[in-house]
Amino acid sequence: MTRVALITNGISSTVHSSLELARRLQARDHDVTFISHADIAETIESNGFPFAALTADRGAFDELHRAMATIRRGTPRSRLAALVRLPMTARRVRRTTVDADELLTLLASLRPDLLVIDIEAHLAIVATSQLGIPTALTTFLFAIEQRRGVPPIDSWSEPGDDEIIRGEWERVHRSSFLAARRRRWSRRGLVDHFGPVSYATTSRDALRAVARRAGFDLAAHTDTTQWLRPHGYTGLPVLTTNLRELEFGDGASQEWHYVGPMVRADRKDVATEHEDLGRWHAVRERHRSEPDRPLIYCSLGSYWNADIDVLGRIVDVARRRTEWDLVIGLGGRGDPAALGAVPPNVLALRWAPQVEILAEADAAIVHGGSASLNECVVQGTPMLVCSTGHLDQNGVAARVRVAGIGVACDGRRVDSETIEAHLDRLLGDRSIRTEIERLRDLVRQPARMDQAVDLLEAIANTRPSGRPV
Repeated sequence: MTRVALITNGISSTVHSSLELARRLQARDHDVTFISHADIAETIESNGFPFAALTADRGAFDELHRAMATIRRGTPRSRLAALVRLPMTARRVRRTTVDADELLTLLASLRPDLLVIDIEAHLAIVATSQLGIPTALTTFLFAIEQRRGVPPIDSWSEPGDDEIIRGEWERVHRSSFLAARRRRWSRRGLVDHFGPVSYATTSRDALRAVARRAGFDLAAHTDTTQWLRPHGYTGLPVLTTNLRELEFGDGASQEWHYVGPMVRADRKDVATEHEDLGRWHAVRERHRSEPDRPLIYCSLGSYWNADIDVLGRIVDVARRRTEWDLVIGLGGRGDPAALGAVPPNVLALRWAPQVEILAEADAAIVHGGSASLNECVVQGTPMLVCSTGHLDQNGVAARVRVAGIGVACDGRRVDSETIEAHLDRLLGDRSIRTEIERLRDLVRQPARMDQAVDLLEAIANTRPSGRPV
């Protein structure tokens, strides 16, 4: 039996995939403990896994915020005193977070044989480098490294014209440079350099301080030319919860492993309200009794606020096509009332049981997040990707289009008539359904479902000396 510590940033899509990975590890008799600075204890523990919270950075930030509040709103005397003490306060709280042993102490008590860390939990990756524990990183992204003939993952482009692709990568590098420069000379940059270090930090300035204490050579073992900010990692295995069949080019480096979707088909979304669940079940029963009446599911994600303008255009389509049923999931971020009056064939839910709905839906409208992509693949649901350009959405849209498992459009500009035409194609083009059902059957093969755990077991057994430091 292997003891596994799984460290996550707490974003809902990564939590869901991490829970499925943990379930598969548990099925092989491995013990899994979740660790995060995010408030996800209820979600983790309700799924039967122990959870440990990281809180060391909270007190430090609270102390700095109190000092800043006094400077802004205190009496003249208290404002002056707080301003004079501010450099000392900032130095103290920075030292408190840089020198914090909370994570190391926790791991010493858990004594894990393997660390599985979200690739964007940078502080955890750097701080634990000194422990010599075999480590694997996880991500929901397609390959982030620059490869010849392959565009960056935020691009609509397809492999082909090397000159166009070089220009796309130059755009990425220029954008990263400008963003880092803007941040360096902003108030946030001052906190990065002088203030406390957050568990969620993406600042190389802050990470340098942690790396110095951990003895981690940040320059040698990170790669700032990759798409991910502030960097990717070299010399560490990365498990991406995507299909190799959907990747562009010949695949990434040998350390980049495509382990396929981590989706629990029978997952219950605990955030769904009982009343909303009943309303959805009524729609489901009508669909089952009228199988020729198409059911379309729409979700524009839970990480970004739902785009009301795009949703309004989608509702307009349903208003015209009364023979369709449309269920909208707002990911807990949006208010159904913001959509205004909707026609009887539209159901808007604050938080929808997405995997359950996709199992029934004839088509899905998604924003291009990898979590929704993988859930559609696992359930065999053709998709319309309405990308609004956040993160890797454009690249996911391009891969869906090239793979022939759906259609794609620019959600910021598409009109309702074009959305309607895309949906007509999804519902009528048998080749799209055939291809996504082929992928569905592929990911459900036992060998495919076992490969992530097989790989983690190999890492735990063949990397006794841990990571390079």
